[in-house]
Amino acid sequence: MSKAHLSQRTATGYHEAGHAVVCHRLGFQVNRVTIVPSATFAGQCSHENILRRINPEFDNTDRGRMRMEKTIMVCLAGQIAQCMWRARSVRSYHSHADFKLASDLSLRVNGTGPTATAYLEWLTLRTREIIKSSWPVVEALATDLLQQGTITVKKTTIDQTPIRERLQFFWR
Repeated sequence: MSKAHLSQRTATGYHEAGHAVVCHRLGFQVNRVTIVPSATFAGQCSHENILRRINPEFDNTDRGRMRMEKTIMVCLAGQIAQCMWRARSVRSYHSHADFKLASDLSLRVNGTGPTATAYLEWLTLRTREIIKSSWPVVEALATDLLQQGTITVKKTTIDQTPIRERLQFFWR
């Protein structure tokens, strides 16, 4: 594996680990995390549908707003973790779909551009704090992804998994 390919794969590992750890810290089930590329993605974090039974178009309830806020934070987490690992590894196209969803939901919650932008900045700060406080877990998960390619919740709870102790608090 070339040095450039390994660096790109490592960046993807940190990116997906960021999504997974923040999703879990916000109380949602992470099912699978992979850095095995597909036709459309370099990696993917599969989790329960945070917006289950929420219609962002019409839901003005506090519950709906909170679910949209958590979805935005999970969307932002990948690029934040990747940037914390190595800022030079981030390209604008890496998180295009994540940022589009985060921006759309922010506009739904706030209704105007300047308010939505400020809201995204605030959620970015909150997400960065979650990642900072969970950095050892993000690193452990990224390392495990580099070794295994794909991780499911069941794999991280097996006793033989070397990072089990570091992840058991987050992966129940």
